Amino acid sequence: MGRNDKFESFDYENAELDILDAGGDPDCLNYNNREKRDRFLKDMGLDPKSYGSTVGNDSKKKSGWFDEPEDDPCFLTSACVHARGLPDDCEELTLLRRYRDTYLRGRAGGEDAIREYYDIAPDIVSRINKRKDADTIWNSVYEDMILPCISMIREGRMEEAFELYRSCTLRLRET
Repeated sequence: MGRNDKFESFDYENAELDILDAGGDPDCLNYNNREKRDRFLKDMGLDPKSYGSTVGNDSKKKSGWFDEPEDDPCFLTSACVHARGLPDDCEELTLLRRYRDTYLRGRAGGEDAIREYYDIAPDIVSRINKRKDADTIWNSVYEDMILPCISMIREGRMEEAFELYRSCTLRLRET
């Protein structure tokens, strides 16, 4: 598919310009996966529909947390806030997305860490969401990982937040 997707006419040029204006990297815009593309735009505070996105305009209903892991690139955090009943634009997600897009992307090895997270997180979410105790696990992740990371970020302890988030993610990989 990509730029010439036969199912929709998407204005990539204006999306790229708006991503730049929002302080993001337009190279992160996914041209091959419309769901990932739209999630990235939402993470940047932009409305995918304003560029012609038709994703989500069908009648397909989701059966669980996420039908496919790529429905949300911030998998663990989103699963946690959904378990807590918080909206997608809650303070926690907004702060963690800003942290990812500013500090982590600019950190040596940051892009590799982000890619690694996106490689392993879908499997983690899928396995946890199949468990009967998924809500308990996500609430624990929220309390033991998300909230402490947010506190560290607010206190300027960026590297500590990275280490905690990464170590918790890797531990969940073994769950």
